Amino acid sequence: MMNSDALRVIQAAPSRRNPHEIAALGAPYLAHLIDDLEEKQAKHRECIGRWYQRDLLRKGRFVVRSVWDNEPVQATQSVLLEDKTIAYGFGSALSFWLFAGSLGEGAPIQGIYLPQRAILVNLGDEAWGVNEGHVRKAMTIFNGLPLDMDRISGPTPYLVTGDASFAHHIWNQLGALDRLITDEPEFALETTNVVVVQEPLGPLAELFDDCPNWEIRYVHSSQIQQLNCRDTLFVQLAGMLVTEGAKARVFRYVERTVDLPEAAVRRNPVGRFWLSIRTRNRTITNQVQFLTELAHSLIDEYPGCDIVLDGHSLSEDDYRLVELGDSSNHAIAAADADVAAKVTNRLVHRNSKIYQTAGRPLSEALALARTCDFYVCHHGTVQHKIGWFTCVPGVVHANTRVAQSKPALSVAAQTEGGQPPSYLPAELIEDEASNAHGALADALRHENYTIVSVDEACRFVLSEVKATTALKT
Repeated sequence: MMNSDALRVIQAAPSRRNPHEIAALGAPYLAHLIDDLEEKQAKHRECIGRWYQRDLLRKGRFVVRSVWDNEPVQATQSVLLEDKTIAYGFGSALSFWLFAGSLGEGAPIQGIYLPQRAILVNLGDEAWGVNEGHVRKAMTIFNGLPLDMDRISGPTPYLVTGDASFAHHIWNQLGALDRLITDEPEFALETTNVVVVQEPLGPLAELFDDCPNWEIRYVHSSQIQQLNCRDTLFVQLAGMLVTEGAKARVFRYVERTVDLPEAAVRRNPVGRFWLSIRTRNRTITNQVQFLTELAHSLIDEYPGCDIVLDGHSLSEDDYRLVELGDSSNHAIAAADADVAAKVTNRLVHRNSKIYQTAGRPLSEALALARTCDFYVCHHGTVQHKIGWFTCVPGVVHANTRVAQSKPALSVAAQTEGGQPPSYLPAELIEDEASNAHGALADALRHENYTIVSVDEACRFVLSEVKATTALKT
């Protein structure tokens, strides 16, 4: 299928595409296919389930026009990779392949591989798109399958869902799945083959208990490549929106599962403030000082208020990871809990209840989140734990590269009913030198930072609390 020594990669994202280069690749209708894919993937409804994903799940097929003769041709084979990139081979001769990946963008079609020419056309970002490694892995797996294309008849779709990150699971998968059921209720009653790789927000069978005929199989992400076989078309139903319906499903599970003391899940009329902790990267170098002084400021302004110190939560299926020998989340939680303990020790004489979530189940943190009145969070996943699941207002802090990109509106737009947070002013932040290496590391913008004036930062937070809540001082 492929020359093991040579693979030409064409970077063809819209900003880098050279029409003459595309035309010279020897596939007469390649430009037509690229235009067609981009037209379909630019439609607004693509943010909540891609067209090809719905076609596979609802119609059992995925059809495009061939790069060779412009005739309609169906996907007849797929290859599922460990990072959940999926390669689709078209026609009986598998004369071209389409690659779907980048879950954070809704798993668009973003790569075209021409085996006859040993050419990959990457339509996505160079850091996030399809690369030579994806093609080589996919072709190695494909060439190892006992395939006889003449015997293939009616490949079976398999829905693949799950993510180590709760945020990506609800944003990029559960929202689209919930919306499909809302749009087409009959799908909930159909027999559907489902492969679950992780369930950070709770068992899929419980979150979607209105889908009794799903045949669910749990396979850890490290083992999903073993699922590849003939007559199978894997598909992720992906999107870029946290729907109200998906949030409601999670909170119904939380209500059934969480058993916290009544005082913990009852709102405090004086106020309850959620302060995030992060110790891995893209965090505050003077975090203990900032959180301690901020908590003191809040308690001074709102005597008798509650403080929630939110650290790394354990996913609802953490026991499976532990059984597989993966205790990395416990190490992260322990580091966050250490910070929480240092802050708590500095607040021991204050008349406020302190809750801390590090190392506790994610469901408990979510139960506490919706009892809060205001949050102060790191940019990213830790903000999403409260900012995507509730309408609670808050302040976000980040390094200056993130803050200067003014992400508040886009962060809120990723969840239905989202409220844009305020960002701590960039002039109060000083970045550490970046140690990023390569395009992907640089794109993640993970450098740490220092809050150079903790007093001013606390005053900014208090002003935002007064502006966005009805709490009485």
